Amino acid sequence: MAEVTKPDRFAFIDALRGIAALAVTGFHLSSGGASKQFFSRLPVWMTSGIEWGGHLGVVVFFVISGFVMAYSLRAAEPTVSYLCRFLARRLVRLA
Repeated sequence: MAEVTKPDRFAFIDALRGIAALAVTGFHLSSGGASKQFFSRLPVWMTSGIEWGGHLGVVVFFVISGFVMAYSLRAAEPTVSYLCRFLARRLVRLA
């Protein structure tokens, strides 16, 4: 029986993506109405960290996306048809 190989995964990148998602989520929760009561009870350093981390999380997402796209294209032969298929797949995934 042939062994099935998994696609390349980077555990650190996945963990960083999770931390960025938590930072962005915390930022959005801290700016909501009912959650303001909860966040107002937290220490100032923590709420400042959530606001700062939320903005940083967005930047981290952009960097990770750039890395993942470049890594996925590392072995591709750059033809017009490949570029069209790649863009179509990305548009479907984003939609």
